[in-house]
Amino acid sequence: MKLTCVPIVAMLFLMACQLITADYSREKHGYSAEKSSDKIQDSFYSKLTKRCTDEGGDCDPGNHNCCRGSCLVLQHKAVCGILYTMVSR
Repeated sequence: MKLTCVPIVAMLFLMACQLITADYSREKHGYSAEKSSDKIQDSFYSKLTKRCTDEGGDCDPGNHNCCRGSCLVLQHKAVCGILYTMVSR
C-alpha cells in the first residue's frame, strides 16, 4: 500500500508544481506580449500617419505632402496652397 501511495503523491505534487509555474509564466508572458503589441501597433500607425504641411508652409513638389491643395511653385519657392482661378462670364 505504501509503495503505491508514494508515487501517486509524488505525481500529484509534480503536477501541482507544473500548474503553478505554468500560470505564473503565462501571466509574465501575457504582460510582455501586450506591451510589445502596443509598440508594434504604435509603430504601424506612425508609418500610416502621413505628416502633411499646412497651407502656406514649405513643401516638396514631388512628395505631395500638403494637407489641403497642392504644392505650388511661386517665385522659386514651393508652398502649399489652393490655386484659385477666376472665371469670367
